[in-house]
Amino acid sequence: MKFSKVLLGSAVLAAAAIGFMGYADDDDPNDMISGSNNNYSIEYTNDSTTKTSRGYNSTNLKHAGSLVKVNFDASSTTQGGVMGMIFDLHDGEDGKDFAVVGLRTTSSGAEYYVSYYTGVTNLQGDNFGAEYESRGVTYNKDSVAKETVIKDAFTTLSSSYVDTTDGTTVYVYFVETETADADFDYNVYFLPKSVAETVDDVDSNGNLLDSEGSPLNISSWLAATVDTSYTTKTQNKFAVYANVYAGSTVKGTWELLETYKAADVVED
Repeated sequence: MKFSKVLLGSAVLAAAAIGFMGYADDDDPNDMISGSNNNYSIEYTNDSTTKTSRGYNSTNLKHAGSLVKVNFDASSTTQGGVMGMIFDLHDGEDGKDFAVVGLRTTSSGAEYYVSYYTGVTNLQGDNFGAEYESRGVTYNKDSVAKETVIKDAFTTLSSSYVDTTDGTTVYVYFVETETADADFDYNVYFLPKSVAETVDDVDSNGNLLDSEGSPLNISSWLAATVDTSYTTKTQNKFAVYANVYAGSTVKGTWELLETYKAADVVED
């Protein structure tokens, strides 16, 4: 995995070594996702006529942010499923707590959503087992798992953030930042390809840097803020996530171009 230069102290390197020997927090019963470290891929056809196949594959190390290149191969079924990222993944009081950025292709580009889930005990359940409404009917009404919708599924992504040169490619940057109220929340950005390709590093505050070491101003590409209300910088696991709808095919890749981790947080 490519480390930010923020972490190049001996104590942190030792912690990173321990992290690589740690466990990955995975749930992918149909083995849809393969890969490790910086690179993951999916090539899966769901032969079911009724059920969506879901899975995630986590990194061993914790992150406070990552710039991720998500590519849907042209052979993927249009609106056939989701490729995305799970971050702030950790054990909560009633199950797994985490944020999700999900993407899917359309005939003209891509759509996305952002949500935060708490108390998840069944990844394979519809909407991770959390309550939701569809066509006037409430599902999972008595579930302990809850969803906080930050950006509705599915929100059209501006074409300026979607590269269709080779399939459908989107660059996503999520990063934990300190707010004016001294909380630490996550910002989610979609970056144009022309900007993402100039990123060379991440500084100690999570700013993306160009090859000259200058911070890039990405404020105009903010898509969502995930309010965690952490009072200190809190690193948790990152995972790549996918679902494939019944009778559909999803083929694609995730590439972690840069990762951001705070030097004063120990990996486990």
